[in-house]
Amino acid sequence: MSAIGIASSVSFVACSDDDGGNGPEVGGGTANPSTVFTSGVPKTVGGMNITTNADGLVSKITDGNAVVTFDYAQSRADNQADVVMNVKNMDGDDHICYIYLNSDGYAGYVKELCTYEDGSYWNEYRLDYNADKQISKIRVSNDEGSDALNYEYSGGNITKMTGSLDGDSFAIISYGSSPIANKGGLMWFDLYGIEMDESIVFIYYAGMLGKATASLPQRCEIYDGGSTDVQTCNWTVGTDGLPTKMISTYTSSEDGWTDTQEYNFVW
Repeated sequence: MSAIGIASSVSFVACSDDDGGNGPEVGGGTANPSTVFTSGVPKTVGGMNITTNADGLVSKITDGNAVVTFDYAQSRADNQADVVMNVKNMDGDDHICYIYLNSDGYAGYVKELCTYEDGSYWNEYRLDYNADKQISKIRVSNDEGSDALNYEYSGGNITKMTGSLDGDSFAIISYGSSPIANKGGLMWFDLYGIEMDESIVFIYYAGMLGKATASLPQRCEIYDGGSTDVQTCNWTVGTDGLPTKMISTYTSSEDGWTDTQEYNFVW
């Protein structure tokens, strides 16, 4: 629900490309979700149900609208994707993501084919990580242009998000006076400029988009064109330190409209 964000359904503002060229510049890494989910891959994250195979790799994600499957390359030829992710939506929209992994096993380049009833187009994603192997920048481009999300960190947590779509828009994320350790490795991307049904989110929960924030986010203030919307997260944590429930409330400063949603987590 953030005002800033990357979504495959929008037309991006054209800007200069600083990716150094077309195509993947990485590849050959090996997916390993245990580096992200040190307490085990969650079975349920909000509306997503996650299935792992005998090797501990995520094989399937369902969210009530989409069925997501993963095909991991057993051996890799030159320029071949390390992982192919298929997203089949109930509305008939399909996405195929060709994922190229860096040496840490995280996506460095993704080429996404989006197919709709009236045609298709490609998105290209390039992803950067900080020294702690957390996502620091997401760049996306297609025939309409390019855009990016930038994340600033402090103490292992994302504290500010900016996007090139509108230089006046940014978000400040805070973690409360008593931070809650992010033991489960959750990333609630709705606070970080990406809707929870985007392909990038599925890649994260397959353990291929870097490590999570150190703490669970509790508040996001979205500054956009003079208005400030607020989203809060109230977490319930079990005795093992893993989240079991989160209540999210979004408040629009423009008209006072609020929306409250409850999400559950199973481990």
